[in-house]
Amino acid sequence: MSVMVIDVGALDQLGQDLSTVSGEFVDANTKSDSIAGSVGRPRLADAVRNFAHKWDDRRKKIADSADALSQAASGVADGWREFDQAGADSLDGQAGGSSGRKVPSPT
Repeated sequence: MSVMVIDVGALDQLGQDLSTVSGEFVDANTKSDSIAGSVGRPRLADAVRNFAHKWDDRRKKIADSADALSQAASGVADGWREFDQAGADSLDGQAGGSSGRKVPSPT
């Protein structure tokens, strides 16, 4: 008999982490402007701003991809939990109903 182990908590964490990555890319210009304002040297401040602002299109593509992967990872985790619960219910003779046992959700 084969055993499949899915680390649902890791999938949830991956979804959260990718969402954070996406947010960091979206907020990069604002953060670079803030950093540039703190540098104290005009040429260095311009370099910081230029670096961040010159790759807006690529950064948006990366942010969109990270967001899509985040949603996919979270969806797989949710789908696996539902599948696992349905299997547990059917083993308990409760197909279509709840056995009262729940698959623990990660916190």
